[in-house]
Amino acid sequence: MDIPDLYNNIYKKYKLKNSILSLNLDKWWRKKLVLELKKLNPSPKTICDIGTGTGDLIEILAKNFSNSKIKGIDANIKMLEIALENIKLKNVEFIKSDLTNMPFNDCSFDCITISFATRNVYFSKNFEKIIKEINRVLKKDGIFIGVEIINHNNKFLNFFSKLYINIVIFLINLIDPSSKLAYNFLKNSIFNFDLEGFKKIMIKNFGNITIKRIFPGNIIIHISKKLFDN
Repeated sequence: MDIPDLYNNIYKKYKLKNSILSLNLDKWWRKKLVLELKKLNPSPKTICDIGTGTGDLIEILAKNFSNSKIKGIDANIKMLEIALENIKLKNVEFIKSDLTNMPFNDCSFDCITISFATRNVYFSKNFEKIIKEINRVLKKDGIFIGVEIINHNNKFLNFFSKLYINIVIFLINLIDPSSKLAYNFLKNSIFNFDLEGFKKIMIKNFGNITIKRIFPGNIIIHISKKLFDN
């Protein structure tokens, strides 16, 4: 099963379950991403949110960049249908698309964002192809920025973080067995995400990456800048 298909059984309560799993901090983490983006580009003309899902990050982007043209793309139509129901703004457009072949011209966007889907890209069989595609549709000096949950770099804290995630996902799967495949993938992708491996691919394709850890330490904001024209 492809990663986007995992969301077919969880899309209806996706936002609720994420809020439970993150103790409602996921909204704050997305706001932190937008604050970082504002420092790098206070007024981008064009933004593309990839793996946009139900549009959680786009809601925040639209409030902070009301003059920007914002595209949200995702390969799962059911997730996009929820985004379309909840977000009806003139400067926002949602598009069903695979990330390996985005329907945009070269150098289309000032910024590309991703929230809690970097792991999906990383564990995709087309990981590096997607990174190259992100680079293609970014303008020169454009910013690729994402927020993601990974392991703590502190072993003591990581033990309790893993314990919490295991317990919460066990309870989610117990209440709703149809979500088991998706949330087991989520859990395993957190525990097995190789930050150093991710950084190597980003440096290979972008030439740079900055990693900022934010509260409570297992959340990262990753930032890369496109240095050269296509």
